[in-house]
Amino acid sequence: TWLEKKYQSVDVLNRAWGNAFWSQEYNSFQEIGAPRITVCGENPSMMLDWKRFCSDLIVDFLKEQTDIIRKYCPNHFITHNYMGFADTVNYYDLGELLDFVSHDQYPGLNMMPGEGALDHAPNHVLAATLDVVRSYKNRNFWIMEQQSGITGWQIMGRSPEPGQLSLWTAQSVAHGADAIVYFRWRVCAFGTEQYWHGILPHSGIPGRRYEELSDTIHKLAPVMEQMQTLMPKSEAGIVFSFDQDYAFAIQPNNPKLRYTGQLLKYYKALYNRHIPVDFVPDTGDFEKYKLLIAPLQYLMTPELEEKYFAYVRNGGHLILTMRCGVKDHNN
Repeated sequence: TWLEKKYQSVDVLNRAWGNAFWSQEYNSFQEIGAPRITVCGENPSMMLDWKRFCSDLIVDFLKEQTDIIRKYCPNHFITHNYMGFADTVNYYDLGELLDFVSHDQYPGLNMMPGEGALDHAPNHVLAATLDVVRSYKNRNFWIMEQQSGITGWQIMGRSPEPGQLSLWTAQSVAHGADAIVYFRWRVCAFGTEQYWHGILPHSGIPGRRYEELSDTIHKLAPVMEQMQTLMPKSEAGIVFSFDQDYAFAIQPNNPKLRYTGQLLKYYKALYNRHIPVDFVPDTGDFEKYKLLIAPLQYLMTPELEEKYFAYVRNGGHLILTMRCGVKDHNN
């Protein structure tokens, strides 16, 4: 149904996906199933549409929920937890249904069992995560879950050093968080998150984390009242596209090449020079930035190509990188 709505005709779909290759042509939309594990890999065009379809399912499901809430609770705001650059759903699309977005900021998340614990994420990665969340609606956001202790499901992560929880909180506020909600209040005594430490330890007796966060809240709350809704004024933008991310996940080109990894390389260079950065969708407003960096513009349309040319003609400084314009919108 999703494909028929998009392509109208199965012949159009066959051409868009290049199904002549390996005799993959379909005779009807009813013949098309979900992708399966295959001997020789999947059609990259089909896989990109599959990712788009899965994202649309999540957006449609959220719309069912928001329609109910807006009908019965018209005066309530609606938000939802995001997770930075996570690629399960197109966060730009999801944000259109929300009054503002929220985010879970866990600098010390551990790896899966058997892989050892991660060090705390680098500062520039944490900053980029906050900036990209701000970009999804181009407005300030909430932190629905700010790390308040050791993280851990099967294994425990590193303990935050004294003062680190306070710094992470301040960093979230500086990048546009209008509210901070800590996770969690107290460590649970059973279930999957027995190792996910909270503000209070298992004993319930306030200790170092409680005192540090209590002091942080008293210092930052008055500042946050004054800063509410204030947005950074960035002169540099980095283009971030879920379609580009999906396409590189399907065909990385090189085992070590990651779309978001390339974005973060450029972000780090600006971060180290204290230059504020916005992430920008390829449908966004380029003209507000003196500098626009668009790494790995792998999928290209004539419209996007013209948009980049127009930006440069109007005085903008554009940085493009390798693997630019390799494929069309159908991958």
